[in-house]
Amino acid sequence: MRPLRLLLITLLMITLGVLVLPTQSVSGEGEPERLSAYWSPRVQRWADQIIQEAHHRGIDPDFLASLVWMESRGDAHAVGPVGAIGLMQIMPSEAGFSWRPSTAELLNPDTNLFWGTRTLATVLEQSEGDVFNALAAYNGGWEQIHYRGPKYFATTIMRDYAQAVAQRHGLRSERWQALFAVATPTIHGPIWVADSAREDVYFYSRQNWVPEGYPLIPTALAPTAIVSHFENEKGELQTIGLWYHRVEENIWLDQ
Repeated sequence: MRPLRLLLITLLMITLGVLVLPTQSVSGEGEPERLSAYWSPRVQRWADQIIQEAHHRGIDPDFLASLVWMESRGDAHAVGPVGAIGLMQIMPSEAGFSWRPSTAELLNPDTNLFWGTRTLATVLEQSEGDVFNALAAYNGGWEQIHYRGPKYFATTIMRDYAQAVAQRHGLRSERWQALFAVATPTIHGPIWVADSAREDVYFYSRQNWVPEGYPLIPTALAPTAIVSHFENEKGELQTIGLWYHRVEENIWLDQ
């Protein structure tokens, strides 16, 4: 990813009115200075480092925080059952990953977050906006995304992230549905849904349409949060958004 070029493209799209960013974005004015209050103090203690690395890679800090919570519960010295290390459970050079830092180096939270966020940004780009399968690939590699373990990993992170953003926007007791989709150039799938009344995350469609023939997510509605933005293989800016539907009132947040 080329951060300077990406920033210039983003600013150009905003100027032209092509991309409308919500108040909570991953970069630029209005970015959250703190993580959502949803997160445990064990994650909050790393807030500055998480926010810095997330912004560097075009990722929502709360999304990165969700992965840190899932991987290590905020324990910088965590060692996984197969030898993964630290906050984001990175496999070290000693485990056959010669291009990566050593175990000792990965026990440094800054180094660990750098490598983990880099890997997360890579799988998000490779997925072309498929958040669920990108997270599954982070956990077990692309060849294992259909296995139960990586699916559970992706489900838990997406649900925690949706809860964190919901709490940031005051959605606590009411039922809501959080929809993950690609926001640019038009809203499209793969669309994944986290429902506060359910324990899973489910796939809706690759198209932003309901059977009755109108858009599922209103086409002019900006996302409540931007999960990530990146350049695809053609050099085009891709944005993954998160929208909230308030079920009982049957309205969209920010509509």
